[in-house]
Amino acid sequence: MPATSLAIETNRLTRYDGTRRSIAGVSIVVPPGVLLGLLGPPGSGKSTLIRLLAGRLRPASGSGTIFGHDLRRERGTIRSLTGVVAAVPPLVGGLSLRANLRLLAMLNGQGAWAPVDAAMRQVDLEARAGVRAREASDAERWRLAVAVALLHQPRLLFLDEPTVDLDPAGVAALHHVLRRLHREGLTLVLASERVEEVERLCTHVALLREGHLLAYGPIEALLRGEDALLITAEPLPIVAAVAAHFGYDAVPAGHGAMRVAARPEAAPGLIAALVSAGARVFEVTTERRCLARCLPELEVRTEC
Repeated sequence: MPATSLAIETNRLTRYDGTRRSIAGVSIVVPPGVLLGLLGPPGSGKSTLIRLLAGRLRPASGSGTIFGHDLRRERGTIRSLTGVVAAVPPLVGGLSLRANLRLLAMLNGQGAWAPVDAAMRQVDLEARAGVRAREASDAERWRLAVAVALLHQPRLLFLDEPTVDLDPAGVAALHHVLRRLHREGLTLVLASERVEEVERLCTHVALLREGHLLAYGPIEALLRGEDALLITAEPLPIVAAVAAHFGYDAVPAGHGAMRVAARPEAAPGLIAALVSAGARVFEVTTERRCLARCLPELEVRTEC
């Protein structure tokens, strides 16, 4: 295997769907051991990029490597190094989850040597292995899909919006599995259109829109600035003046509020100063740093 310290490296990677560029000159360098969130709205190119990086599609132009293996010349090797979870595989409803996993391993040509029991443990399905597939929850079926992708023990796992239709409990269960896989050293790429999911789960984020890479880096590097205080009070000019006196920037936030660039522990002193200055303070809340505010190009689901 070529000596390399990079899980993914691309240079102006491009793919066309007909005459439209679905991936437009993406250049990215991803170290091993990260949990990368591939963030973007529907149609941004997340799924296409995953298929390119996993060796399932051939690029129109540009270049790239996966653990040092060329995306054009070594697609077979790349497929052996990567796993892709894009949908729940067809399951036989009357068979147990374990029997379905064994059957899928056989259909994939892995046979009796496939580490079925180990894969079930990796996705927290060991205790539910005997449950019939028709009785399993959506979250359990998605975790079984992850187990299928882990059977050949890949070094890099891609997941294409696995939580989009799951309830909060199912999302939490799948996130727990992904965090553990990440702690065990697996490199993961999670496609999502939810800012809060990527911000909560991932170590790095790549923002895609219309096939273009708009931003990439560690989450903490992109979360510029500090938490802020949202102060609802009147009159607002007094809020601005008191904030300036303490050395804090303040901007109107609408609905009778001012956003003050101060940490939460500064709130008691600010409130006391505002009251002393004659302001009426109705509410003070903390606004945490958020990707949606740091990256105004975001056009994805957000609770920020």
